[in-house]
Amino acid sequence: MVARAVSGTLVVRPPAVDEGPALAGVLGDMVAHYGQSVPSARMDEAVAMLLRPSRAGPFALVAVREDGFVGIALFGEAFPAFALTRGLFLRDVWVSEAARGRGIGRALMAGLGRFARAHGHTRIEWRTGRDNLPAQRLYAAIGAPPTDAVYYRLEGADLDRLAAG
Repeated sequence: MVARAVSGTLVVRPPAVDEGPALAGVLGDMVAHYGQSVPSARMDEAVAMLLRPSRAGPFALVAVREDGFVGIALFGEAFPAFALTRGLFLRDVWVSEAARGRGIGRALMAGLGRFARAHGHTRIEWRTGRDNLPAQRLYAAIGAPPTDAVYYRLEGADLDRLAAG
């Protein structure tokens, strides 16, 4: 089970199928936090994928208080993990500005751990920015040591060049 009450009124759980507007709201807040915007058709597609994920994802867990969604974790299955097992790759964990410092990030990470164990995943991997010290403090506090991995990204024209051969 993923849902668990924390601090009385906080619950971490997957979004319900009828919570599309609330999910779009928290996704929109997250995207705006990163200085981005997305067309409404892309937002609709993202919400639809997260409300009805395939076996490998993408998945979402939301942190919910009585006043609505205050955080979200976005992740998918990663294969292979250690010894050809299944793992999860956490793409983003985000908490609204007004709710930061109240244990919501930790609660989302714990919910992700419960999700992983409930679905037979052997590890969770993620990355964070070198300058994201609050996130690094959270990850250290939950017992996650940094790795030596170096991550790469191709997008736009660079991805086009690679695809062209």
